[in-house]
Amino acid sequence: MLQGSTALVQQTPDTIHITFYVWERGVWRTSHTLDVDPYDPSEIERVAVKYMRKRIRLFDTELNILTPQDCFEAAIIDGRNTILLIPETEIEIGPELEASVAKLLPTEDSSEEISDRSHKM
Repeated sequence: MLQGSTALVQQTPDTIHITFYVWERGVWRTSHTLDVDPYDPSEIERVAVKYMRKRIRLFDTELNILTPQDCFEAAIIDGRNTILLIPETEIEIGPELEASVAKLLPTEDSSEEISDRSHKM
């Protein structure tokens, strides 16, 4: 028990904004956004599992396939806070898809903003 006039101040962690982009008919669209507590990323795993149940696969920005448990770390590791979603029926990783990711995400040297091109789920 604390005594005296010293008060214990509890700080809440900052949240990290994560964006899910889905590949639909040759175009990346914003599918879902989340503000995730970095000390409890279970919400991102929950959302990732929902996508997988819909037969949508999870990828990082280098087009490496992810499990729901890998999503939070993969999203923040490069500072882009992004998860890419590709329906199983459209998975064909080639030059066109790789080029589209490069256009979707600004480079580290760029100050461009990613435009929100569609609705949220």
